[in-house]
Amino acid sequence: MEDTYARDHRPSRVSADRYADYVQLQSGPRKIILVEHEQDALKAGIMEFGLSLKEASAMLRKTADDHELTLESQVEKHMETYLTEHCNRRDSRRIGSGAFSQKRFEQAVDLYQTLTRGALPRQHARKRVRDMAERMGFEPEGDWLTSLGTRKWFERIKPSSE
Repeated sequence: MEDTYARDHRPSRVSADRYADYVQLQSGPRKIILVEHEQDALKAGIMEFGLSLKEASAMLRKTADDHELTLESQVEKHMETYLTEHCNRRDSRRIGSGAFSQKRFEQAVDLYQTLTRGALPRQHARKRVRDMAERMGFEPEGDWLTSLGTRKWFERIKPSSE
């Protein structure tokens, strides 16, 4: 791409390169771009660098690939598939509704950490997986040893918003 004049609506090579640098900065030292930062980066690509949404999104993915950055939105897509496939379904009318054991939850956290290349501490990964599971309608299984069941292990994990 060549540099273009202001009247031409195509982004210049300079602005595309600057946007790629901006995306790199969004990842921080952990080499992961969280969903919130990804949205901010896309907005900046449109508002500050003059890119279209399609161009900003393509540049974001390309920069992530080129610099081995992890996009949390991509990780969440894989996690949603995992949770849907590996959790017991209680209500077949709802996709993903069901329960999961503490063991399945910890396996999901392990997968999350693998997909993010260990970019986040385990406790943070547990919070993110909890948020995803709740958003999808999953509930923790109670302890099979007691009739009431205990979900304290799940309740001890604070949501990301706190």
